[in-house]
Amino acid sequence: MGTDCAPVVANLFLFAYEYEFMKGLLKDNITLAIKFSNTYRYIDDLLCINNKDFELSISDIYPKELILKKTNTSPKKSPFLDLDITITNNQFITKVYDKREDFNFDIVNFPHLDSNIPNTPAYGVFISQLIRYSRICSDFSSFQAKSLQLCSRL
Repeated sequence: MGTDCAPVVANLFLFAYEYEFMKGLLKDNITLAIKFSNTYRYIDDLLCINNKDFELSISDIYPKELILKKTNTSPKKSPFLDLDITITNNQFITKVYDKREDFNFDIVNFPHLDSNIPNTPAYGVFISQLIRYSRICSDFSSFQAKSLQLCSRL
């Protein structure tokens, strides 16, 4: 959309439709409304967990001009924001997902220590990424792999 207020406007636009849909469900079908309790949206990214009725309800929630694109790779694996979520043995396994890694070209996204910026902010970026990885990764091997990848990029 290109303006500073675009994310807020997009969020309000989608919220208005979702609110009306949920308000009607709470009056007419509380069982279906409960199934939507595990549906999350951040601006234009949507995550729906254990609700097979969601796809059937899309046309009831959103206007026909809005086209939702399914991006999960399988029923048990899906990226959402910076998470890669997989269901294995009835458990959620989370790893770091970075959409930029899907591109077929290199992206410089961290300050280089040889640049003219002070060292403290550069090390702060490194530490903050390690903290982020530790919060996202549900197992140590995923954290370790992502951390080693970060070290090789810096």
